[in-house]
Amino acid sequence: MSAVLPVAIPPPLYLVDASIYVFRAWHSLPDEFQDSQGWPTNAVHGFARFLLDLLERERPRHIAIAFDEALDSGFRHRLYPAYKANRDRRRKRSSASSCTARRCAQRSAWRYWRTMITKPTT
Repeated sequence: MSAVLPVAIPPPLYLVDASIYVFRAWHSLPDEFQDSQGWPTNAVHGFARFLLDLLERERPRHIAIAFDEALDSGFRHRLYPAYKANRDRRRKRSSASSCTARRCAQRSAWRYWRTMITKPTT
């Protein structure tokens, strides 16, 4: 008879499709969110709130946050040039919000990761 040894389950890896959360915040939060130069920050605010809530609620040890490289070009457009042809092009303002959200994710996740390494939870 062989003994059954307990198997250690590795911590989960959280994969976040950030673009959908940025897009959702861009379209659902009011335009009153602006920086000092008048650029909209609603997408950044909504995405940052989502990310911080996720980090606090789940306390992941491993997280990967992915952004679409470009929403108006990519493999779908190469396969089918008319892909989303009936939609308006992304505006410069929403594109700037996406770039700011990316920087926010990089800094937030890095700070969170450093905190987890230096102050492990029990």
